[in-house]
Amino acid sequence: MENPTFVITTSFHGTAFATIFHKPLLSVVQDTESEDGRMQTLLRDLQQEESLVSYNKTVSKELIHSPNIIAKEDSLNAIRNRSENLLVNSLKNIGYDEKS
Repeated sequence: MENPTFVITTSFHGTAFATIFHKPLLSVVQDTESEDGRMQTLLRDLQQEESLVSYNKTVSKELIHSPNIIAKEDSLNAIRNRSENLLVNSLKNIGYDEKS
C-alpha cells in the first residue's frame, strides 16, 4: 500500500492502509448509508465520506481527482489519540499498572 497512486478496495484493511499512507481512495460498499460498517465509520471519522461509493454508483472523473479522497494527517492523529486513550483507560479499568 505504500506505492500505489490510487486505491479502489472493498475491504476494511485496504481502506485503513490507504488512509495511513495518504493514498487517494475509493472504498466500495453495498450501502454508503450503513451505520455499522467499519469502512463507513472510519471514513466518516476522517471526514472522508466522498471516498465511500456504492456498487451501483457511477464515479465521476472529478471525484477521482478530488483532494477530499485523501486522508489528512490531523484527522488520522485525532483517531489514533482517541484509540490510544480508550486502550489505556480500558487497561487501567482492569487493574493494569504500566509500572509493574
